[in-house]
Amino acid sequence: MAMDGSRPDQAVLSPLPDARCRSGQAALRPLPDSLAEEEQLVAELELLGINYLSRLSSYQANHVRSPERLLADLVRQPHARVRQAVIAVLLSHPEYAEAVLGALGRLSGQDHLTLQALYTAAVFLQREHADRLRPLLAERWRWLPDLLSGELGLPAVGQPREKLRLLDLEMRHRTGRTVNWMGGYEAVAEKLIRQLQRRTASDQLASDSSRDSPVHAALRTRFDPVDGEQIRLTAQLTPGQRIQRLLDGRELAVGLIRGRLRRRYPDMPPRELNLRVLKELERARQ
Repeated sequence: MAMDGSRPDQAVLSPLPDARCRSGQAALRPLPDSLAEEEQLVAELELLGINYLSRLSSYQANHVRSPERLLADLVRQPHARVRQAVIAVLLSHPEYAEAVLGALGRLSGQDHLTLQALYTAAVFLQREHADRLRPLLAERWRWLPDLLSGELGLPAVGQPREKLRLLDLEMRHRTGRTVNWMGGYEAVAEKLIRQLQRRTASDQLASDSSRDSPVHAALRTRFDPVDGEQIRLTAQLTPGQRIQRLLDGRELAVGLIRGRLRRRYPDMPPRELNLRVLKELERARQ
């Protein structure tokens, strides 16, 4: 059993170049069934604006399953990072709280307990980080109701951080596993908040740059002088830090595209807007 709480993994097959289905949509690489399902779920999370999870293929979803199914199916996955994405869904889309009881009705045993704990962790994390989350969600903000902490034997009053510690202890007791539950929950919240902050900043940058001529803006972007000091600092980065920079650059590009599309289609629903962003990124790779 992994220390992060993940279940034993199935062997991963060597990924092959992506095939394409008749519709032109990128097909899943030949992965074990459990990992293929995870890839589908992670792709659907991208349509909800949650894209901090790494991918094993370039598969792109064209719709998101119902909230009840999404929450239940995430909990059933073999990897803790995907199961814990339930927290990211609830923090970024608190309206999904309405589907939690229905999702619990689809689950039993360990999966049922896992969703109870993840939802309760999301409730406490939202209260702990409300000042950071509220401006990032804007009109989507709403409080997550505390539906399940009583069923887990947690007190109704107290500070969110203390309640998270008690939830950690309760999960260790109920599962018999000395996993750092609290650390895993907090890591998801931090990753999501950083992602939302980068997106907000890049959207603002896109809005500011739109005031200039597109041609001049492109020229400034492409032909700025080489910064020798920046090159020296980049050379000192570890491989992991370089990868993080690439991911941050991708997030900036996504934000610029999203900002342009939002100005062009101000009334477009968020899911359709995200789908258009993914389509543009796919065209850029061709």
